[in-house]
Amino acid sequence: MKTKLFPKTVFCLAFILFLALPMHNSAHAGGGVVGKSYLTFLFLQDDFTLEIFTFDSDGTFDMMKRSDGTGTYSYVAPIFEVEWMSTDGDTAYNFTGISIAGVVIIGWDGTPSPAFSDACDSIFFVGIESNIFPD
Repeated sequence: MKTKLFPKTVFCLAFILFLALPMHNSAHAGGGVVGKSYLTFLFLQDDFTLEIFTFDSDGTFDMMKRSDGTGTYSYVAPIFEVEWMSTDGDTAYNFTGISIAGVVIIGWDGTPSPAFSDACDSIFFVGIESNIFPD
């Protein structure tokens, strides 16, 4: 039975890689997340909140509702990593995410903030470029 699954697994991995390479090139050519804002659904256990994630062109990261803090990000298409901390030091995020053609972001926080450490194991988010929505 294991020998029958191996070719299917290899085929699936090759197919995913085939799809990921064009996305990697188009995201890199379009600048990916650099200088863009995303309307983002941030899921915390059984609750969610809307945020605006902004990736400034100078490598800084901002969150609309938690603007009392600072953060930085690094982007190696299509993956980005964010470190953000509130001014009071109570909330810290270390996001890892994937940019899909620079339009959609999907990611997670591997280290929950101290305020949520007992409530959830991780944080998940999905965002779409905010320019898609007219004012």
